[in-house]
Amino acid sequence: MDEKAGTITVTASNYDSIRWISAPSSLNITGDYRVDNQPWPMGTVVHTGNQIDLKKTAGIKNYVRAELTRQENGHTYRVFTNPFGIK
Repeated sequence: MDEKAGTITVTASNYDSIRWISAPSSLNITGDYRVDNQPWPMGTVVHTGNQIDLKKTAGIKNYVRAELTRQENGHTYRVFTNPFGIK
């Protein structure tokens, strides 16, 4: 993270894409947490690529996290970073 430049860069290997995800547009429950696989809204994708410019990227609320994905043999593998809090 470069606080002065306002950027976060992910350096990784063996991935196909990186999506940057921020808070969902709503925090209202969308289903029953006891039986639904997704009872809360998913986060909002605000950027793609290995670097995000926090000063120029629209839609960032409270935090941003990176999701790295890789496709292999018909399976999708995902890795998430911990969230970076945004002031």
